[in-house]
Order: sequence, then C-alpha cells, then structure tokens
Amino acid sequence: MTTHAKDKPIDVPVVTVIGSCRVYDPCKMLQDLRFICLNQQNIFGFVHNSREVLQQLEFVSGAKKPPLRLRPFLNIGEDWVWPEGSTQAGLDELFSKTDVFVVEISSTRLIQFKAMFLQLNRTRELLAADEVTAESWWAPLLRTGENLWTETQTGHLPPVYREVVEGLTCREQSASALLADLAAITAALKKPVLFVTHFAATAGGHPIQKRQATNDVFRTAKEKLAIAVWDPTAAVLAEGAGRALLDGAHYNQAFKLKVAADLFSEISALREQARSSMVTTSPFASEMAASA
Repeated sequence: MTTHAKDKPIDVPVVTVIGSCRVYDPCKMLQDLRFICLNQQNIFGFVHNSREVLQQLEFVSGAKKPPLRLRPFLNIGEDWVWPEGSTQAGLDELFSKTDVFVVEISSTRLIQFKAMFLQLNRTRELLAADEVTAESWWAPLLRTGENLWTETQTGHLPPVYREVVEGLTCREQSASALLADLAAITAALKKPVLFVTHFAATAGGHPIQKRQATNDVFRTAKEKLAIAVWDPTAAVLAEGAGRALLDGAHYNQAFKLKVAADLFSEISALREQARSSMVTTSPFASEMAASA
C-alpha cells in the first residue's frame, strides 16, 4: 500500500485504514477522487479481528518482530521491512499526519499459532486450498475449534507448514475481550478512530445472527467507550443486498461508491469534532481557529 500523505490536496482529511478490502477499497476511491489522502505508513495486508489490529500496530511500530517463517501466514509481503528498534513513539511519528483512523473489525474468530494471530484467508489458502482438506480439517476447525489434522491428513508438507498446521487453534473472542481490545486500539492510536463492522445480512437480505451479535457489542462499546462506529448493514439493506453484494463477504464495485460516501461523511464529522475540541479547550483558541 502506498503512502500519499505528503502529496495531499489542501485541507482534505488524512486517513489511515486498517481492515479489509471492504474499507480500503472505498477509501482508495475517495483518495482517487481527492476527497481524502491515505497514509498507510508501513501497514501490510488485510486484517479481520481486533487482535490482528493490535498485533499489526506492534509490527508496524517495531515493538514486536513477526517471525520470518510465519510472514506468509500473516499476509506480510517479502518486501516489507520491520522498523527495528522503534517503539510507541515510533507509531506516533508514523501517523503524525493522520487525522482519522478507519479500523474495520469484521470477525471475532481468532486463528492462532503460538503467540501469533494468523490472517484467516491467507492461512486457509496455504493450508486448505483443496476441497478435501477444506472439508475434513479446515471447516471443523472453524466450527468447533477442534484440530483434526493428525487424524485426517497424511500428505507431505514443508516443515514450517506442518509446524503451523499441527499447532493451529481457533476460538471465538468473548464480548468482554473485544471491548477491552477496542479500548486498547483507541488508546494506542491517540487519534479519532472510526470503527467499522461487517454487514450482518446475506445476499438474500436475511440476518446473519453471529455478525449481528458482534455488531451489538460495538453498539455497547459506542456507549461505554464513547467510540465512533459505522455498521454497513443498513446501507446494504437499503440498497438491496442482492444488488450491493458480490457474495457473503464482498461489495460490488457500484456499492463501494455508496460506502465511500458514507465513510467520507463519518470521517469528516470525526475530524471536525476533533478540531472543535482542540479549539474550545486550547488557551490559544483564536490562533488555532485562524490557522485551521
């Protein structure tokens, strides 16, 4: 992902996106239209759950080093460079130009190997690409958390893959753990954060109960933690799920423009709210207002 903050048009919000293509693609559209400027300093790949978000912040700041052998499972490209020796101060410096973070959390399912939270899609692609393995091992792992690899698989794997597959775990994150992570993400970023959830409806317009339950946690967090949350479900249903969605996980190209418009409204409101807060609390309010 490219960093463009230094080339931003006059007075457009500088936005850093952490999540999946459901938020990155619409924000990239906004940048192409020059409504925002993306600042993706050192961020790699897509993430889905709150533990992956916190883990990525540790990686991009240099606080934690991703093991080289696990980088394919973390969706880290070969050209990504770990900022050795950096700290939280490094994270602040990386995103000093950012006005608003857009952080999508679309799952509470945690795919873990030892201390690392692996990226679900990449892990499936690497370990369960064929239909037999997907059905006999991957699907039960996701449904029940039971790792049946040694009972169902006998094929040859590279040593690292075998190490991962035999030690892989899957569990659902509790509501209290998700709330704690939302607070931790907000504290780490120190800038306005717009949290985005997954849409909780099928292409046929039927509710997806598990996603609805997760989105309910965000509604609670919005009140308890005073965070900003945008749930795309209403927009999907208003458009008509059959027209808005390509499948159970992705938006079609036309609907991405509608998502972009909604995100821009939320981003702009957050930035203005932050500016107003600075003006009203600063002893140099008049000077700041004149320069804004």
